[in-house]
Amino acid sequence: MWNGDWNIRGATPDGRRFVVRTLSMDGDTRAFYFLGGPQPHFAGVRQSYDRPSVIVDLPGKQGVVVAMLNAAGMQYGPGLRSSVRGDTALLPAGTNSVAFR
Repeated sequence: MWNGDWNIRGATPDGRRFVVRTLSMDGDTRAFYFLGGPQPHFAGVRQSYDRPSVIVDLPGKQGVVVAMLNAAGMQYGPGLRSSVRGDTALLPAGTNSVAFR
């Protein structure tokens, strides 16, 4: 089981910086995001798996931060027709289907 935590940094479409952090303990992973400032916002709890993932919906239709440890890329959107490379991405707001490779 992976015992590390995510620390994802980026910028939203409107230029605000964001950070998504996770804290893993007792078999669960808690996700928090920071958007445009130092105030953390709780984004939920997920069960920890051998290949941990993160899915955080940023407010204000700024996008969905997704990550999967060691993923080569992901497909998303209707019919999973759009794709990106790498294990972390900021996907369009409203994305509700993601398949990791």
